[in-house]
Amino acid sequence: MDHAQEGDLIAVIGKGHETYRDREGVKTPFLERELLDKKLWQIPDRIRDRAAFEENINRALREHHPEYWRSRQQGLERERARSGPSRGAER
Repeated sequence: MDHAQEGDLIAVIGKGHETYRDREGVKTPFLERELLDKKLWQIPDRIRDRAAFEENINRALREHHPEYWRSRQQGLERERARSGPSRGAER
């Protein structure tokens, strides 16, 4: 991912609920949820029920990484407060 350019395809396979990627024994923070939030990744077209797919990511984070989930939710609430009541739908 460090060398990806526009138009490149990056496959994230079999991560499960881990909050890191392991490359040659070096673990670095990595969450699909953050990629979705920053619009750096989209749920693949082959996924028919995108809402359920996204909820599975959210559920895994709530269950396995509640401290991250709380921090994320607080950040979303701050964003909504800054942008006003009519904008900023939660995922």
